Amino acid sequence: MNIKNTKVLVLGGWGLVGLSVCKKLIERSVSELVILSLERYQAEEAVEMLKDSNDIKLTPEWGNIFVRDALKDSTRSQIIENAEHRNMIIDDVLNDWTEDILHRSHLFQVIDNHKPDIVIDCVNSATA
Repeated sequence: MNIKNTKVLVLGGWGLVGLSVCKKLIERSVSELVILSLERYQAEEAVEMLKDSNDIKLTPEWGNIFVRDALKDSTRSQIIENAEHRNMIIDDVLNDWTEDILHRSHLFQVIDNHKPDIVIDCVNSATA
């Protein structure tokens, strides 16, 4: 598969697997890497670690991809302890799937904003 000059979104790009995948993608001459991690410092650190080795555009993104965009920077305890936030999660998970639910999703927002050609999931599901 030729991925040269493509835009790639790497979910979990700061972790050991994610960084290794990013390095391989750089070797394959992608045009841009969007590196998404849970925390801002993680995404920015990954960009810093990779930036000197290439001319590829590196873009940090962060936040919890399993919740609404509005809650992307909230911790699990902040969501659970706030009744309004808890109800948002319950509504999104238990109600019928709608376009509104999709468009509120942080993952949807990232994909819609960057429009990657390829999405690679390196999220450590044990932490999700």
